[in-house]
Amino acid sequence: MSWTKRQFIDRALTEIGLGKRSYTATPEDYTDALAVFDSMVLDWQARFNVGVGWPVADNPEDNDIDQETQVPLPLTLSVWANGATMIASQFGKQVMPKTNALANSSFKNMITFLVPRQSKRLQGGVPLGAGNRRFGVNAHGNIFSPPPRGRDNHGNSITRP
Repeated sequence: MSWTKRQFIDRALTEIGLGKRSYTATPEDYTDALAVFDSMVLDWQARFNVGVGWPVADNPEDNDIDQETQVPLPLTLSVWANGATMIASQFGKQVMPKTNALANSSFKNMITFLVPRQSKRLQGGVPLGAGNRRFGVNAHGNIFSPPPRGRDNHGNSITRP
């Protein structure tokens, strides 16, 4: 079972000092916070091309606060911590340095979790950055890569000895 949008918002409110023991959130508070959370995950999707499993309604009027999300458990911390930093000013609260650090580190972990890793090798098996030169011979007489053959964009021959 995954978290609901209300649970994420409640956790974010608790993080900024407005837990259920000291503050009762109004429906307007939830609506405003939900709009911020929706904007936050849409921004992540636009900037980093990552989806975290947070369903966003086409029409804000149709947004259901008790809808279950599909946010994977390793990413829940990142969603509520970053959401807490985003909604704090709406409630007249300052973000504590601990919360800010938690949001930043969990965001970096989320990006690492979601973004596919880049290859560390070229197709021929040569590690990237391993001295692969385009032309020539090194001091030991080894050719790092074969010289290019064919023609450039202007039809000139680029075959080199």
